[in-house]
Amino acid sequence: MSLRRALEGDWSEKRRVTLMIALDDIRRLEATIAELDRTLLITLQPYQKRLHPLQTIPGLGLIGAALLLVRIGPTLRLSRLLSV
Repeated sequence: MSLRRALEGDWSEKRRVTLMIALDDIRRLEATIAELDRTLLITLQPYQKRLHPLQTIPGLGLIGAALLLVRIGPTLRLSRLLSV
């Protein structure tokens, strides 16, 4: 069902409750993601020297760079990674 179609017509109590539950789920998931991001960044504080150069890769923000660092490991030389 398209969003436009879902928003058309009468708003029954059942539809309202369903949308409120979905919105609450989205808010909880966003809070969980934010907490995981904070934990990730705190954990990677000792690796700031490795994290900063990864952020210079176009399109890669702080969290993306942190996830990449976790994936490739802190001992991989950036020059070797970029030469691939």
